[in-house]
Amino acid sequence: MVSTTWTPPKFAEVLALTPPETLYHYTSQSGLLGIVETNELWATKLQYMNDDLEFRIALSMAREQLEAIKEHGNAASIAAYALQNSLAGLDDINIFSVCFCETGDLLSQWRGYSASGGGFSIGFDTNVLIDAVHSDNFILGKCIYDTDVQKKDCY
Repeated sequence: MVSTTWTPPKFAEVLALTPPETLYHYTSQSGLLGIVETNELWATKLQYMNDDLEFRIALSMAREQLEAIKEHGNAASIAAYALQNSLAGLDDINIFSVCFCETGDLLSQWRGYSASGGGFSIGFDTNVLIDAVHSDNFILGKCIYDTDVQKKDCY
């Protein structure tokens, strides 16, 4: 669930996007068996995922934006210095993620998330996922890969 504190406008806009009816999770045979046997999806610490690029890019962009704000020499630059210091420990913070895809048959996903002997694309009802994540205080949000969109209206 989204915190009741201030949410950046662009982040709130992304969270408000309507997802498709089905989201797909790519996994290996042992991953599928684990999901079926335990009725659970296990989240992975971002830094241990096979592609932690999204997280590293987000931190890099935040640092760049704070540097730009600091150059203005106004009251916001004081806050930017404080925020920049707080970003220092985020590289190793305990943030966990489960990945889903809007498409159930993508070669890039098969290559990245399935074992060499084969894999599975499991379709999940998005409304069920939304209910589950909200009850456990997680957020279901879309990854935005377009850097122009990521940087638009940052501050």
